[in-house]
Amino acid sequence: MQLSAFSDLLLSIEAELEAVAQALGSQDAGQIERGAQALRDATARLAAGPLPAAASLTPDLSQRLRSVSARMALLRETLLRLQAQTERAVATLLPQAAPGATYGQSFGRPGTGLSKAYKS
Repeated sequence: MQLSAFSDLLLSIEAELEAVAQALGSQDAGQIERGAQALRDATARLAAGPLPAAASLTPDLSQRLRSVSARMALLRETLLRLQAQTERAVATLLPQAAPGATYGQSFGRPGTGLSKAYKS
């Protein structure tokens, strides 16, 4: 891959990273999803082609590549935190059923649960 093509791919990834970061700031789920897909597509294009050797990269390209890598790691961490917050909020609003609620005892009477139908 030529350095100019590599630079163009980095430019598209940088633009998509910025778009996803702005979407996260605005908390627009649709925009986040579209931006994430565009970012996946851009990184797939980068991964699909042969990459230039590290020794052939200019100092500017090396710095940009390190910056993209750091921003991707930060974005991943941000998304994981957002996912954890969302899961906690959902668990608060919709608590899990008690264990064995589906096939457990019915109305507190032992041996009357649905599981009895499956015993031989």
